[in-house]
Amino acid sequence: MEHFDWTYPAMLESVATSLADAPCFIQDDKVTSWAEFDRQADAFAARLLALGLQHQSKVAVYSTNRPEFMVAYHAAMKAGLAPYNVNFRYSAEEIDYLLDNGDAEAVV
Repeated sequence: MEHFDWTYPAMLESVATSLADAPCFIQDDKVTSWAEFDRQADAFAARLLALGLQHQSKVAVYSTNRPEFMVAYHAAMKAGLAPYNVNFRYSAEEIDYLLDNGDAEAVV
């Protein structure tokens, strides 16, 4: 029986390989291809690990709705980290709670 890696990074990498030049994100006039999205995530994953984050380190992603949010999530998962969302509309008290209670080791 053939084994397929059903993790999010593996599935997104598969799409990036199959649809390399196709648009992944379109924001205003900026178009990011699937290949570029995956390259950005690889580079950011390497940077997160170079900063000393380890397997399952928690990464808070505090961002507006934009392609970089997905790059950060994909990068963290590729690196074996545990990303979680911090909504940019939360109050200061809610953000403090999430960062503290979520044991964030990095904030993007």
